[in-house]
Amino acid sequence: MLPPADENASAISNTKASGEGYVYRFRDLVGERAGWVKQIIVESKLFFSSPARFNDPFDCQARYQIGDPSKLKTRVKARATEMAYESGMPRWQRRQLERARVHPEILLNELTKGAQEAIEKDVRVLSLSSTHENILMWSHYTFGHQGICLQFRLEADRGYFAGAQPVQYSKDLPIPELLGDPMEQVDKLLLTKAIDWQYEREWRLVRTDGITLDHFPPQLLTGIILGTNISQENKRGVLEWTEKRSDSLAVYAAKRDSKAFRLNFDQIR
Repeated sequence: MLPPADENASAISNTKASGEGYVYRFRDLVGERAGWVKQIIVESKLFFSSPARFNDPFDCQARYQIGDPSKLKTRVKARATEMAYESGMPRWQRRQLERARVHPEILLNELTKGAQEAIEKDVRVLSLSSTHENILMWSHYTFGHQGICLQFRLEADRGYFAGAQPVQYSKDLPIPELLGDPMEQVDKLLLTKAIDWQYEREWRLVRTDGITLDHFPPQLLTGIILGTNISQENKRGVLEWTEKRSDSLAVYAAKRDSKAFRLNFDQIR
């Protein structure tokens, strides 16, 4: 089943209903990347990318604003004192710490640098989409419609993809406060992109353990769509990979519409 993109996007975003539907991953079959696609289909393994590999220079980049400097100084000193007590620091050292000056700009630069290092070291992202129809997505991520699009079942309240979150798109660059709400920082730094990327309708599964390769339940891969320009050799290869799976899935072929700028999809298996 390939539900219309708008219908699917609405279904998986509906928090008042089941929130169930599909998410998609576009892949090309060029060189070693064909092996990665085979790994998804046959071995049920997904690759989570490091933000350092992203094609958007603003994506997952640590950036903060100081906010109220006086509040920043108070909060930093209070937290430093708390940590000093917890660590058993001698009283005279605690007094020195309490009298120490806090330089907001230096603190901002150091914490921003540390946050970026942590993002690159630990954060890994699986980029998905709520649409299988977008012509640009096929062009950009399947090497000119020569690759495939993988369809995964999204179960909102359970299962492997339950933690996937929609990316927000903005005209303005969001800059969270340095000591602001951690969840707001995640939303602004990891889940917000420039409005230019809006056509991607991206959903993200984010992990913070540095793991790049992970197993997913095989039954959640429900379909494969072949690009309009896929070669016969690659088509045969993909179909052979599907036969090695224990769980069956549907196979579709994308075709150019003869009367409009759109793709149509025929089930061939």
